Amino acid sequence: MVAALTLDFCEVSIYDDHIVVVVNEGELVTPDSNSYLKEIASQYFPNRLFGYISLRKHQYSVDPSTYLDTSKIENIVAFAVVSHEGIGINNVEVEKRFFTKPFKHFLKLSDARSWLRELTSITS
Repeated sequence: MVAALTLDFCEVSIYDDHIVVVVNEGELVTPDSNSYLKEIASQYFPNRLFGYISLRKHQYSVDPSTYLDTSKIENIVAFAVVSHEGIGINNVEVEKRFFTKPFKHFLKLSDARSWLRELTSITS
């Protein structure tokens, strides 16, 4: 791990080619919440591609327009969701309609990491 950040609504673990985000219980993630992601992209991945992993340990809500904003961050190659609950899987089907880059659900964090590593190496 390169760095770990604690924000008021989430925990972010930063690795060489991806980040893992755990949003706090009961939060509402909105496009305004994306300002942290833009800062991370410019500070930790200034001239490199990276992937985003949402590790869904808690229940929270996401304004779907957040994904449209996230898609505009040029060096994000893909978005992965890791969850084990059925409702989380159903949400992914709706959420990925708002993201213009690859978006996929996984049951295991290791599988999400492998997928993102493939994509960052293919597109770099």
